[in-house]
Amino acid sequence: MYRSIKTFIALIILLASVACLAYFLSPASAQPQHKYFNVTARQFAYEPGRIVVNEGDIVTIRLRSADVTHGFYIPELGVDETVSYGEEKIINIVADKVGKFKIRCSVTCGPLHPFMVGEFVVEKGGLNIIFLSSTTILIVAGALIFIIFSRRGKQVG
Repeated sequence: MYRSIKTFIALIILLASVACLAYFLSPASAQPQHKYFNVTARQFAYEPGRIVVNEGDIVTIRLRSADVTHGFYIPELGVDETVSYGEEKIINIVADKVGKFKIRCSVTCGPLHPFMVGEFVVEKGGLNIIFLSSTTILIVAGALIFIIFSRRGKQVG
């Protein structure tokens, strides 16, 4: 009985490892995508306040102001645009630098202007965190079960 359980657990670990390897070697996970975001600037925030993309993605942002003139400034990515109330600007960004970048309003828009900050995040290689965490949990659980049953087998036999 222990032998069949060990074989089953070893098979689970092997399948999880192959799935993880296939995911990382898959060209689809590395392909840049064109992503679109509608961003509204208002005193004193951006909505959404955080934009997350993958390295290499082409990002198109449709920027609008809900009240007064605002700026959309990400110096590390060469972005510096302004948008007035009722106006719409299209901003294109190539996400070629990995990291977390602050989006700042470059136009004084009121007393809380210094606190008008958003975040533009460029992640490395398009990793799917849910896939990685579930695969890791499966591998660790399988390894623990394997160790427990292999020790029981030695004690019984």
